[in-house]
Amino acid sequence: RNGTLIVKGGKFAATTGNGLYLNSGAIRLESQGNQITIRGNSVRFADFMVDYAITNDYIQFDAGYTKINLHGTKQHCTAFRATSETEIHGGDKPAKIYIGEGNGNSANDNSYVYGKVIGHVSFEMAIDRNFGIYCASTSTGDLIASAGTTTLGNKASWRNGTNIVVRGTGKL
Repeated sequence: RNGTLIVKGGKFAATTGNGLYLNSGAIRLESQGNQITIRGNSVRFADFMVDYAITNDYIQFDAGYTKINLHGTKQHCTAFRATSETEIHGGDKPAKIYIGEGNGNSANDNSYVYGKVIGHVSFEMAIDRNFGIYCASTSTGDLIASAGTTTLGNKASWRNGTNIVVRGTGKL
């Protein structure tokens, strides 16, 4: 690692430009309500230690071999994007990523997961956008479509998941 940015004891804002770049480093979020847009190929490790560590912004991992550990937390973002080499770990307890309304939503804020989803990780799509899953997930969590369209792409699966739920205006 090229260093770790630890955020604790208050709120941190880094949402200008194209987001937060850490030069192939790590980020450890230990406080709630941070306004951080994580984008680009600079973050290799991300530890979410508390619920709602990031609220109302993108969580986007375009880096090769990024490891995300949710540590059983719940996160809220306006878009979630993870490329093919990203690993999303739930941790020791059930974890959840809620994709919903927030700052800066636009019609192009679609979400996707190409990487591995490991452990108990649930996803809820709760905004009128598209969410594509393009991996063979081993997650034991839920997949919930309460708004927008959730798609399982070619060769994708959610076979170990506890529940697949479609409600409200959601489509699968």
